[in-house]
Amino acid sequence: MDPDKKIRLPLSSTRRSQIGYTKLLQRIDPRSRSPFEWHGRLFRSGTWILESKLWPDGTYPRTPLLVEHAGADNPARGWNRHKSDNTVVLWRYERVGSTFVEVGRVAAPAGMWAALLEPLVRDALARDAGVAPAPDLDLIRLRITRFLSAELDLIGDADRGRVLTLVHDELAGRIAEWGDGLLGSGVGVRTGSRVV
Repeated sequence: MDPDKKIRLPLSSTRRSQIGYTKLLQRIDPRSRSPFEWHGRLFRSGTWILESKLWPDGTYPRTPLLVEHAGADNPARGWNRHKSDNTVVLWRYERVGSTFVEVGRVAAPAGMWAALLEPLVRDALARDAGVAPAPDLDLIRLRITRFLSAELDLIGDADRGRVLTLVHDELAGRIAEWGDGLLGSGVGVRTGSRVV
């Protein structure tokens, strides 16, 4: 490693007025409830740093992972300023080529982005450690249910049916796309069923 080699951290925000940051991830507490429990080092997005700063000590992942908070998608002013979704990007640093590769991106309300991005972060950290743990299906189901409940609580009764229909159609399309792989070898799947 060249001790004097400099790299530029990702900068996804297109607005200079946005206050953003990039966190080099060290680890996440097992019972994380917020990004405060995502341990690491903070940098200003888009700044030039020595490449060696991606490995401050032996406790950081071999493949550096960074979470970039790029700010609001469409920042508003005044009383409406908190209505826009935040964009948060998970980056992986590729030493060969000295590039950052986007692992995932979330655009969500300020209080929701961490819950949506956390599974990707945990998976990336586990892969770096050489561990590919079996997913906790009950936890995944619980997160999806909580997220849907929180979103559905924001809308009136009249619109819930319409939104649920749209969600159903989206999920049905994905299930159809995944095909037999989703349902295994077809055991327990009835073919030729119809509504009478």
